[in-house]
Amino acid sequence: MERSDIRNRIKHKLLNQTEAERKRKSSVIQNRLLESDEFRKAHTVMVYVSTDGEVMTDGVIQRSLDLRKRVGVPVTVIEEKRLVVSLLEDPEKELVRGPYGILQPATPYIKPITPEEIDLIVAPGIAFDVHGNRLGRGAGYYDRFLETVPKDTPVIGFAFDFQVLPELPLLPHDVPVTKVLSA
Repeated sequence: MERSDIRNRIKHKLLNQTEAERKRKSSVIQNRLLESDEFRKAHTVMVYVSTDGEVMTDGVIQRSLDLRKRVGVPVTVIEEKRLVVSLLEDPEKELVRGPYGILQPATPYIKPITPEEIDLIVAPGIAFDVHGNRLGRGAGYYDRFLETVPKDTPVIGFAFDFQVLPELPLLPHDVPVTKVLSA
């Protein structure tokens, strides 16, 4: 199956999943992360801000802040086709709709942190396979960012069960995740 076909099929399933099911499964996935050694050991956690039917991340963001962990969220820099990670202290006050309609810190609140400062990354994906390969939305932002991250930094993908496939067609620039948490 072609990458575009997989994206279309999974996006359809994401948008047609009931909100109750999305919340229930998201809670299970978030709790698995919160109970993990990777999360317990991390001082600085990068977490995507969920959108468009994705596995919700609000619980991980809030729990991390409650535990006084440093929380970084992606900021899309369209002109440079890259992500910058910014510290997030108050989601309600700092987040606004950015490019692609995804919440990110408003310009006055952007406080960049380097990839080397991050102890754990929670990454989105349209699909993953059982080997940790990841299929994103197609613009390559996360692949380019993950290339800059130290190789020993755990990268955990969040997915609903229908997003995990036996195998994905890969391109040379694709960067896999360390593991996928799904429900």
